[in-house]
Amino acid sequence: MTTHNKCKTCSKEIIPNTERQSLMFTPHYCSKYCKLFSEQKLSLTPKGGWPTISCKCDNCEKEFQLKNKRNTKDQVFCGKECLHQVMKCKKHSMKDYTLLRILRAKRKPMSAYDLTYLMDNQHQYRVKPNGISCKLRRWVAKGVVITNRTPKTRNENTITTYQLSPEYENEPLGALVIKTLTPKTN
Repeated sequence: MTTHNKCKTCSKEIIPNTERQSLMFTPHYCSKYCKLFSEQKLSLTPKGGWPTISCKCDNCEKEFQLKNKRNTKDQVFCGKECLHQVMKCKKHSMKDYTLLRILRAKRKPMSAYDLTYLMDNQHQYRVKPNGISCKLRRWVAKGVVITNRTPKTRNENTITTYQLSPEYENEPLGALVIKTLTPKTN
């Protein structure tokens, strides 16, 4: 019988590949809510309930309340309107957003193979390493993502690693995706 990790905040059992995106962005926690609850050193309400946590939207930067409920505990946008703005700015724009969000969450150089592994485990976007490299090429040209080429071994090809530029780590990624991917009208 396999044992699974437990969330550091609520002690809920974390089963890989069933927790949607949360393991990708918040390892050791079952959700964004539990991670913020722990980081901000909050405590349960007097009645034993979970308090709401104030967060900023990853598109418009408007404050919204994050609740410990099944459908909203990993929320990054203030509402459906901001989510749809990011989704509809260009076909497959959520792939770009997810890649940038992974790079921001991990805060370390990652190869296309590492990113592929994380995207495949999400079960939402199936992308191969070459597809990831092609997707990130636009962001490298804009200066949002930094690349570093390091040799694998003496006689083999080099591996390119990607990292989010430090100046964009605190920027709303949804707004950045919309600004970059929305076609310019003449």
